Amino acid sequence: MENESVFSVGWEEWMALPALGIPAIRAKVDTGAQTSSLHAFSVHPYEKNGKNRVRFGLHPLPERPEIELYCEADLVGQREITSSNGETELRFIIRTLARIGDHEWPIEMSLTNRETMSYRMLLGRRALEGGLLVDVTRSCIQGTPDLSAYDSLPHVHAAERPLNIALLTGTPKSPTVDRLVDALEARSHAAHILDVNRCYMSIDGEQLDLFLNGKALPRFDAALPYLAAKDLTYGLALLRHLETMGVRSLNSSVALAAAWDRLHTSQRLARRGVPQPSTGVANAPDSNTHLIKLLGGAPLMLKILEGNEDRGSVVADTRKAADSVLNAMHGLRAHVLVQEYVTEAGGAALRCLMVGRKLVGCVSVQPPKSTNAGPSDSLAKRVMKKARPTIEERRIAAKAMAALNLQAAIVDLVRSENGPLVVNVDPAGAFEIFEGTSGLDVAGAIVSHLESRVGRGAGYSRKDR
Repeated sequence: MENESVFSVGWEEWMALPALGIPAIRAKVDTGAQTSSLHAFSVHPYEKNGKNRVRFGLHPLPERPEIELYCEADLVGQREITSSNGETELRFIIRTLARIGDHEWPIEMSLTNRETMSYRMLLGRRALEGGLLVDVTRSCIQGTPDLSAYDSLPHVHAAERPLNIALLTGTPKSPTVDRLVDALEARSHAAHILDVNRCYMSIDGEQLDLFLNGKALPRFDAALPYLAAKDLTYGLALLRHLETMGVRSLNSSVALAAAWDRLHTSQRLARRGVPQPSTGVANAPDSNTHLIKLLGGAPLMLKILEGNEDRGSVVADTRKAADSVLNAMHGLRAHVLVQEYVTEAGGAALRCLMVGRKLVGCVSVQPPKSTNAGPSDSLAKRVMKKARPTIEERRIAAKAMAALNLQAAIVDLVRSENGPLVVNVDPAGAFEIFEGTSGLDVAGAIVSHLESRVGRGAGYSRKDR
């Protein structure tokens, strides 16, 4: 005889969160996750009657993205949660009531953006303690609710409101920033250009604030970072401050930090099996000769570890030149990544603009027509032409983006005798070249993806990993 105290649920169930005013949400029961998680965007913590609270928005039904709810809950605190893809995120934790069928009990949940996931909620194993039995062979044991309950809720409204966007940059007058502002304003969003060199932060207990020119900045719905190497250290600190406040970013601070460290980038690409030129790094001058020999000798590309392709890179045409440059860099206490210099097949490399995991635009980078042009000519001096990458090149560029957890970046490829290789990933590249050569609205594509990141776009579904 079955134990009457045991309440059975399937591998997925419809449930209600009555204290949040959510009549029905389909949850995946995940015994591999310790903490339950709920889809949320525009997460704003606050204090009320001496208690820590949090307000957030969500789209409870993937099939009805026009439904937008705003909820409030008691805030337990913040906790680092590692997702199934290995990315660690600092999340707000709330405590509320959960109900499946006639069974109601208190649970804790983390808030995170699940806009691209099939399930807007995961029910972790902590929430299953106390008499819940999971039948992994069945689905929705406790029935399917009438979703028309959403039609009459007073706090439900269509998700067609402008967003407050923080555009973090150290170059507020650049053409790239101008195009991003144009794209944001074209969609009726409020673009706040935050010069990272003039912003400052405050931390008072658990209260975090951001200031510019002596004034407290408003709460932001999302952050759009466009940071050059010289602005990176403090710019990432500001971005982490916003993320701690619950603001979703186009490219996260963790992803940007990895992408701007060339060695870290190379290590992540290698871990995911992304093809790249042979690479080495040494810290001691007496290692230079052996390192150069390991990489097959000159020509070699030498890159300062932090920065993009056009800054801090040089091609050494001879072994003697490579050794000389390395010794000079060691003397300046600069760390240099040494990479096999790959001659481009056909004299052209590819620059692929990726948004999400999709290719938005691609140009070929032709060497200058000058007969004096050498391998060390920067990309800025080369001729850009619209190009069409192969299926394999698209796959490799998308794989590089996934390896670095980036949402928008330029992936540079070179066509070698052994196939396409990734030579650089730049999250702060000037995308105007793609608009000029192809006529594409690249800025609009970036803003559209940012909207989906914060739960504003129609979005798409994919299976949870």
